[in-house]
Amino acid sequence: MIIRSEKYKEKQRQSQIGKKHNVSEIGRRKQAETGTNNLKKIVLGSNKNKKIPALSKVLLGHPAYENQKKVASENSKKLWQDSEYRNKMSKMISESNKRRKGWNHTQETKLKMGKFRKKYWENPQNKKKYYERISYISKPEKEMSQILNYLNIVYKQQHFINEIEHFYPVDFYLPDYNTVIEVDGKYWHNYPAGLEIDKIRNSELIAKGYKVFRFWEGEFDKDFVEGKLCL
Repeated sequence: MIIRSEKYKEKQRQSQIGKKHNVSEIGRRKQAETGTNNLKKIVLGSNKNKKIPALSKVLLGHPAYENQKKVASENSKKLWQDSEYRNKMSKMISESNKRRKGWNHTQETKLKMGKFRKKYWENPQNKKKYYERISYISKPEKEMSQILNYLNIVYKQQHFINEIEHFYPVDFYLPDYNTVIEVDGKYWHNYPAGLEIDKIRNSELIAKGYKVFRFWEGEFDKDFVEGKLCL
């Protein structure tokens, strides 16, 4: 729920002067505004000038906020049960997608965008932030972490190594042994041949002094890992 300031709402009202709105749209806006104001009064109390340092900290978990969320969710479900509303929304989304497909950039713009992307990805910090955002611990990786815990091996999971040309976060890094462990899913890593990029990264890591071990999904257990690592 976003609480707008009175100054912002007044500015919005002024921008709508002269525009035509149907009755249902006007009613919807008044209802939304009333609900927001009521919520604001409940949360902030009688002190209207009280400033909120962080909206999420004030509202999250508050009974009035949670109740309003529930009401909004129920109203939304009711709307989508109406076939006429579903068809209308489907048409709007379809038209919006068509407009997007029709966007064409000039060759000059495409070159500028390409240069910007290249420069952006050349910065290891940007790539690190991206991988941290999308990092996902797979089931085979969870199994490997359980084995390493059982063997009392210190490790760092999703550890980012930027010393190589094709820098990326490795599945497991064992600092005491300067060792990298990769757990490859059979589908995503082209079992049994493997991916070319994985082979390139292996070579780059070894050249920098790392030991590298790769294990295929479903083809390792505690004894196999312990024997391979020779720890």
